[in-house]
Amino acid sequence: MYLPLFGLLHMIVGFLLFRHPDADPSRWFSRNHIDDLNEKDIINLKLKGLILVLWGALMALAGVYTLLKGHGQILFTFSLIVGLGAVSFGIYAIKQPNIKWMRSLGVKEQDHDITWFIKLAGIILIIFGTLCILLSAQHLFV
Repeated sequence: MYLPLFGLLHMIVGFLLFRHPDADPSRWFSRNHIDDLNEKDIINLKLKGLILVLWGALMALAGVYTLLKGHGQILFTFSLIVGLGAVSFGIYAIKQPNIKWMRSLGVKEQDHDITWFIKLAGIILIIFGTLCILLSAQHLFV
């Protein structure tokens, strides 16, 4: 019952770590007490935040699955919508890797070498969405 809430909590913490990688709590958790982080450390913390968001999404999906066990049509529809949304965001991230739509996530304009990171996030989203779509079919036959 609490697994979707823990997944949502992981997603919020991962999003905050992705958005503010140089904040004090992220330094405390990474045990890095240096006042100014270099670009490699910031990218590393953002990647950890992205992984934490995906882990939280998996936890939330597993929790929704346990709550709705026995309702195959609802689970199929929910998994299909989540998978299609992830694939569409991933394709958009690969096709448009500019910084303008990432401004709300805290990416600064002077980070011009961040396009590889956006494309990596798009590839990960496409893989995650494809797995959600493929695994959603199992709910039709239960």
